[in-house]
Amino acid sequence: MEHLSPTGHTFYKNLEKALRTRQDFFDNIETSERYHVVGVGKIITNAYERLRNVSENAEEHLLLQRAIRRFLRRLFLTLDSNDIANSGTELITELTMARYLQNDAIPTETIEKVSQLVLDHANARDRLKRQVRARKLETYTSDALSVEIAELLSPHFFTSAVTDLIYQYYMRSLDTRNLFGHVKPKDYDMALFVAIYASIFHADEAQIRHEYLKRFKVTPNSADFYKANKSIDKLIASHTTDVMRKAIDRQGAPFRILNNMLSSDEFDVLKLLANRTTFLTNYELEIANSYDKISTSINRGVVRSILFLLVTKTLLGVAVEAPFDIAISGQVILLPLLLNILFPPIYMLLLRFTILMPDQANTSALTSEIDKALFHVNGPVVLPRPQRFGIGYQLVYAAVFIGVFALVIWLLSMLNFNWLQVVIFFFFVSAASFLGFRLARTVREFEVIASRQNFGTVIRDFLYMPFVILGRWVSEKYAKINIVANVLDMFIELPLKTILHTIRQWGRFISNKKDDL
Repeated sequence: MEHLSPTGHTFYKNLEKALRTRQDFFDNIETSERYHVVGVGKIITNAYERLRNVSENAEEHLLLQRAIRRFLRRLFLTLDSNDIANSGTELITELTMARYLQNDAIPTETIEKVSQLVLDHANARDRLKRQVRARKLETYTSDALSVEIAELLSPHFFTSAVTDLIYQYYMRSLDTRNLFGHVKPKDYDMALFVAIYASIFHADEAQIRHEYLKRFKVTPNSADFYKANKSIDKLIASHTTDVMRKAIDRQGAPFRILNNMLSSDEFDVLKLLANRTTFLTNYELEIANSYDKISTSINRGVVRSILFLLVTKTLLGVAVEAPFDIAISGQVILLPLLLNILFPPIYMLLLRFTILMPDQANTSALTSEIDKALFHVNGPVVLPRPQRFGIGYQLVYAAVFIGVFALVIWLLSMLNFNWLQVVIFFFFVSAASFLGFRLARTVREFEVIASRQNFGTVIRDFLYMPFVILGRWVSEKYAKINIVANVLDMFIELPLKTILHTIRQWGRFISNKKDDL
């Protein structure tokens, strides 16, 4: 421990505190009365959640949070006082039946805390409904509350310690002149905080909002709750935040490995930090483990993306493409329909084989970076100036962009695609390209040197980047409306969960009647 830098020493102390908090959490579970879920519909609830998650294709660490948010939005449709009072019990029941939580794992006192949190945010909604639009009302209450409840049920014990390490390291060491010139922006400190959560932990806006409110101890009952949320809106949209997010994302690989190391039962990081050589040796072992996990995660992401494409495209084909064909030509045109269904998943699968794992040079660079962060007095960290390219590059790229799209449209016309089938083809190939690009970025997140390139990756990037750009735009627009997810929420989830809730209520009623006999 004597070799730790000041930043490393602070991290050591924060890690000790986090470990005590974790031990207290599990000790409390062991000694507390825990809630046991007995109810019908476990199989159908779990099956629906799997389908719902495929339709949204959210990252795994967001699934619990998103399930809680859907529950809250259903609950807040009526704001029934009895439903709010029993919200903790109902939510834990749903999450357990959907297998987000293990049965007999949640203390009854936690359920009471959940119900109180829901009540506080329901009261906040009532105060704010005249000040903000409906969508912002959801953002300020349901979205942030879903994160708070998820953290209460499944805490991330080491996030704050890692965040503070990165924050202190860059506040002391980062030379930002290449990014902002000689004068730092006024919102630099908080922009760095947001950038760390967004880039290192893949936090969405709801998680960032929760962390900001927690950091400044703002609750729904606080007088400045609305003002604080407006400040978060401004900070998330800030140019400074965007610049810092990109910078931290590019430099964050060593800390992502450290975070993985803390999450693994294989390492006693607190003990390892006492000896620099021992720590760095085990850190390299975690790098190898992380590479394996990345590969597995990419494979799982490819499967999930293929299912997303198949489910979404099949539903769209049945609802739109087939009826359109019948209306125009009197029959379903099979070739375009089959190509639109099968090509995007096959294309997605082929993209997987162009994603390469980092090599030993990257491992050495990662180890060197974490060594500097934890065991050396921090020297300046100079980020490279963003590279600018001339108009000639932009013109050639625009020509490639147009040329690729024109070539694809011509090929589809040769296969007798009508205009709707062409639009659907572009929609799903672009979606597949963007999904593949996101998966490839998971490798990039663990690199501190230039990505490995071969002929295949160069050709891939040259041809599919136009579709990636279109896919990102489509993804952002689709995420706002997500027709399939909204249909599932309205016509399946709402009636299904209502029916199951009613059955559970009747079960409790009958049970009480039995007790009276």
